[in-house]
Amino acid sequence: MAVKDRGGRLVAGYYSSGGRRWVAAEDCPIADERLVALIQAGLRAAEKCGWQAAEETAGSRSQAELATGRGRLYHVAARVAPGTGQTMLIAVVDRERMNRMGEFAARVRDAVPEVTSVILNVRRGRGDGPVYGRRSIALYGPSRIVDRMGGLWFEISPTSFYQVNSLQVERMYELAMEAAGLDGSQRVVDAYCGVGTLSLFLSRGAAQVTGIEVATEAVADARRNVRMNRIENARFQVGAVEELLPSLVADRRPDVVTLDPPRRGCGRAALEALVHAKVPRVVYVSCDPATLARDLRVLADGGYQVREVWPVDMFPQTGHVESVALLVRGDVF
Repeated sequence: MAVKDRGGRLVAGYYSSGGRRWVAAEDCPIADERLVALIQAGLRAAEKCGWQAAEETAGSRSQAELATGRGRLYHVAARVAPGTGQTMLIAVVDRERMNRMGEFAARVRDAVPEVTSVILNVRRGRGDGPVYGRRSIALYGPSRIVDRMGGLWFEISPTSFYQVNSLQVERMYELAMEAAGLDGSQRVVDAYCGVGTLSLFLSRGAAQVTGIEVATEAVADARRNVRMNRIENARFQVGAVEELLPSLVADRRPDVVTLDPPRRGCGRAALEALVHAKVPRVVYVSCDPATLARDLRVLADGGYQVREVWPVDMFPQTGHVESVALLVRGDVF
């Protein structure tokens, strides 16, 4: 949640749909109560430690101001692992040495004694840039939390993508597994794999799974998850899907490719690679119906048939819906 200063008080909020208008939100009715408690604990701790919201200190700062160590607070984020109950608070700031960092973590722990980790994420540059920076520092507890889902263990780093609705994501992955039609003999490529959640589910029914993910930290998590679950038929490659997938499917065509892209959908190069290689079966996990429709049009024009699309309500009481689509080659099935 983005942090602003309102009358000397730090307040967290969201940006309005389709715009950049900031809306204060003290609570969130559909969020896990532990997340709300952690966010508020982080805000109050930051106030006590003299931290300032990013917008109040935007622009250049003098060396004397930098020496105070106060820094700027961009965002507060909270994560919970429902399968284990572990929780994490992340403060996104503009420098590694914030004023009274130890006190900040201690105040969060006093307010929420059961918190597992308190993390400082350092982000350089403009206030309107990416939410997270590349460096994360554990002020308290481990640098990752662990979740258990579908009988599998998953380590989650502060900035790695991990589905927020664990009950529904398990159902969504079951649908993806069903759509993949695995019998133990297939080679699968899981594109946009994140920390390898879907990859590990797929490994139970595939001969080999190869995950592709551009975020280095997420791939590191995925590889740890493979070792933690003692899975031997899954491997991961770091890089952009649009760059790696074309050569991967050209070298040795997989039997199934799963796509789980961000909201902007798949890059054109990835879709064209599937069409050119004539991958027999594609399972597309989408978080945006508009980009899904756009990408399905490209695949359909390239010879694929859209067999089924299953909607999954991951965000109750909102306009967002995820879906799982099954596509097969018209000249194969």
